[in-house]
Order: sequence, then structure tokens, then C-alpha cells
Amino acid sequence: MENMKTIKIKGIDFKYDANLHYLKDGHVYCNKCNEQIDGQLMESPIFSMISRRNCECDRKRIEEEKEFHRISMLNILMDECFHTVPKLKYTRFNDNTDPNTKEYKVAKKYVEKFELMQKENIGLLFHGNVGSGKTHLASCIANEIIQRYNTRVKFRNIPQIINDIEKGGFKLDKNEYIHSFC
Repeated sequence: MENMKTIKIKGIDFKYDANLHYLKDGHVYCNKCNEQIDGQLMESPIFSMISRRNCECDRKRIEEEKEFHRISMLNILMDECFHTVPKLKYTRFNDNTDPNTKEYKVAKKYVEKFELMQKENIGLLFHGNVGSGKTHLASCIANEIIQRYNTRVKFRNIPQIINDIEKGGFKLDKNEYIHSFC
């Protein structure tokens, strides 16, 4: 910032960083992408100024920052969801999931209609024998909802719920605990 310069454009001062920008034909350009960064003259009865445009480099940096923030938020949501079984945050529908099963189709449809399901307060409850894929399918749904809708998901199985209730004893407000799943 120590190499800030000022140029007059249409009689108005426009500041730029001489390390990042150069002058050509009375305008300021980016050293990297060569796009003009000084914009339109904006006038009002109180003041006049030259707007600053984002060059290609600025737009790319902004998009990269947005993507970094989006991925960081998804990681936080997945860590929150799967804090009891961290390895489940890596499960996806294409991992060892047969797309021809009724369960798979119901799970995919639930994700596709998630906003309606959430509005109607409709959830899914899987039951079956040990090793039948209930946890895998549920974690696929949770991951897909987190990624597609950028929303918080609470992931629990029945033994975890029973354990939470038993540990809470008389101190646990069971209605509040159950409401926390809604």
C-alpha cells in the first residue's frame, strides 16, 4: 500500500497501487490481466467519483474466496453432523450403494424433496438387521443434504439416542431432546 498513486480522470482523483496497476491512455489497468479498473464517472450534487471495477484477477480471487468459504462451511457442518462417527462424513451414494434397491430410491427421493420434507417435518427411520446398510444409507442422505442444501443435519442412531437419554437421567428434558431432532 505504500506505492499508492493518484491520477486525475475526468478531473476526479482516482487512487491505484502502482505495484499492481499501470497507466495507459489516461486509464488504470491491472498488471496481470490488463483489464481497465477505473470505471464510470458517478456524480451527485454532493460529490463526484470514479467507480472502481473488479478486473479478471479480482473476480477470480473473489470466486476462490467464496468457494473456500463454502467448502469450509460444509466441512464444519459435516464435522458437526458426524462428530460421533467421523468416518461417515466421507460416505456418498455412489459408494457401495445399489441404485436399484427400493431403499436407495427412497433415500434419493428424500434428498431431492428435502425442502418439502423439512417444511412438513418428515424424516426417515431405517430398520433392519445388523449389516444391512442402514447407517451407510443414512450417512449418504445426510452428506447429500449438507452439500446440496448447505444445512445442518443431526445424525443419530437408536443406540446413541438411548445412551443419551440414559446418561441424561432426570436432568435431561426428554421432550426438549426429542424436539432437537426436528
